[in-house]
Amino acid sequence: MTDDPDYKRGFRGPGPVPGRGAWNSIKELRRLTLALDKFLRITLMDVPEREVVLGAVDQASCYAEVVILRYDRNGPPETQSELADMEATIRLAAKYPDQFKGTDIEAMKKLVAGQKRKCAS
Repeated sequence: MTDDPDYKRGFRGPGPVPGRGAWNSIKELRRLTLALDKFLRITLMDVPEREVVLGAVDQASCYAEVVILRYDRNGPPETQSELADMEATIRLAAKYPDQFKGTDIEAMKKLVAGQKRKCAS
């Protein structure tokens, strides 16, 4: 029971929200499962066993998603990002300029805009 991720606590213990890494892994798993499904539909002859095989692939993929979500919850939540943190810092600096005298706000704005362009492409 001490190794169960639902009960583990501490510095690296999981939070209640799956991390971004878990969602990226699931997205990649779904992409690969779809590719395997397409390959099997093309390769296997049209016999009753084909549907059994395709069902087993789908079942294995679903089970793998459950395992990923259960054991990989240490990343930041999907909605949290460094860009969002930087934008919040810029808003805070604009609101309280006396507290951020040594911070180059314009350089931070340019950096955020550059990172957004990089992420969009």
